[in-house]
Amino acid sequence: MKIKKSLAILGLFVALFIQTETSLATISGLADSSWPVFHGDRKLTGQSKYDTSKTNGTIKWEFKAEGQIETSPVIDAKGVIYFADHRCYLYAINQDGSLKWKFKGGEPVRSIEWGGESCAQGSPTIGNDGTIYFLPMSGNFYAITSDGSEKWKYPVFTFKNAWPTPAIGLDRTIYVGSELYPPTETGRPQERPSYFYAFNPDGSLKWSWDPGGSSWVNGTPAIADDGTILVSANDCADNNCANMLFAITTNKEIKWKFNPPEGVQEGSPMIGPDGTIYFLAKGAKDPRKAFAYALTSDGEQKWRTPFENGLSITPALSNDSKLFFGDWGGIFYGYDTSGKELWRSQTPNQYEALSSSPALGSDGTIYFGTLANYFYAYSPDGKEKWKIPVSSGVDSSPAIGSDGTIYFTSIAGSLYAIGSGQGPAVQNSFATQGQSTKNSNSNLLLTLIAVGTLLVIFVAIILAIHKANKMIIVALVICSVFLIILIWSVFNKNSKNDSASAPASSANPCPRRVYGDAGSYYGIFGMDQRNIIQTELDQYRKNCKDTIWPEDTQSGYRGD
Repeated sequence: MKIKKSLAILGLFVALFIQTETSLATISGLADSSWPVFHGDRKLTGQSKYDTSKTNGTIKWEFKAEGQIETSPVIDAKGVIYFADHRCYLYAINQDGSLKWKFKGGEPVRSIEWGGESCAQGSPTIGNDGTIYFLPMSGNFYAITSDGSEKWKYPVFTFKNAWPTPAIGLDRTIYVGSELYPPTETGRPQERPSYFYAFNPDGSLKWSWDPGGSSWVNGTPAIADDGTILVSANDCADNNCANMLFAITTNKEIKWKFNPPEGVQEGSPMIGPDGTIYFLAKGAKDPRKAFAYALTSDGEQKWRTPFENGLSITPALSNDSKLFFGDWGGIFYGYDTSGKELWRSQTPNQYEALSSSPALGSDGTIYFGTLANYFYAYSPDGKEKWKIPVSSGVDSSPAIGSDGTIYFTSIAGSLYAIGSGQGPAVQNSFATQGQSTKNSNSNLLLTLIAVGTLLVIFVAIILAIHKANKMIIVALVICSVFLIILIWSVFNKNSKNDSASAPASSANPCPRRVYGDAGSYYGIFGMDQRNIIQTELDQYRKNCKDTIWPEDTQSGYRGD
């Protein structure tokens, strides 16, 4: 009898253990890895639990993809790195930088406004069974096994405004947003609005939510501790398609919604340990007029702070409650969670310069990229630790491996692994590296001429001391004067060229896009922006047929 009771108790413990394990697996919808989703975790804090203090900026390896890259890398439980490119490939890269496999998710699409071909803006996400989920622009939402095989797909449309990255809930439900079809730039009537989808792990549709004819459901949803889903969308049902932050239950019920006045969220919301929600919003009419927001878990505003350079990323939150993010003017900020600025640091200024959401090591180091062709590591107090030159810049968010390796992608189409040890040199101060590179050939010429002149003068002095022929000395002096004039002319020409130089994209006199109203306008010329006076505006309106004007902007439209 005692044996039977003991066996029964043992069986009960085994059952409870199995149930507990199952519950834990269910709660952990994301892969048990160092970086399974954009910005690291379901709350999108950007925090890593791994130390990166030994990472000194050494480039361990670089993997070149077939297309350009705007997606952020993610990492599975075995350390394999995943990202997607604009040729519609999903890549699996081993820790040594070798290709494990790549999956073709359809064909790229072409945007009338942007030109060129695009495919992937939203990053992949990894489930706790190793499945990789990603949504390219080719028309299907994919679930891919860890060996690169298609598990299932479902028709979901996205184009160029939503940057949709899947999220995985506590019960393993997969959430992803979409855009209206067909795109507004085609001029065709709407056939299907944007939806916010909830999928079961087997690919069956759990539910879909229509925000009332919305043009897009944006970014990566954040998942709160109670399972609430926070997602940005245009509220066309009740608020004239104004951009809103929605809190939705797992049963598709709207708990609350918050409207950032005249704001558009391009980044995603982030949830702090106390439930506070942080997000950034650019201006709907003038993107430079932006705000940072903090809301309670009930959707009430705690504070907001204005900015003048545009904000379009997801902020990161440190273990000691510090917020980090950057703006379009190249300024990177440290804030406390009450909305008080702690420090700021200026990086090179360029249009939408800081579009890379930062990642944080457990040691407090901050990592982010810039469109001005650098990848940075900052200390928690805003001091630059090191930086790496990156061709074409960085538009994505870094991922952090369990060994402290930093992974990031470049627009040009490379995945970089950054670690410690010997490797390509990094720069520890900004100085004037860009200027010296641009003028290196001219500076070499000037140096050679200067050395030659000094040699001529030296020879003339020696000849004079030894009472050489006066004609020879005069000839040498004349040559010296000529060389000095030549030095001056070359230097002067260089200076003029530098001051007059502009990016190649500005060779087109027409702005790509014009923002503003009420007599205050500015234009986007390639990757630069500048104010436009009324006479210029009139001329551009007359001659620039492809320019996008403020009146072309629909409510909630992302723009650039």
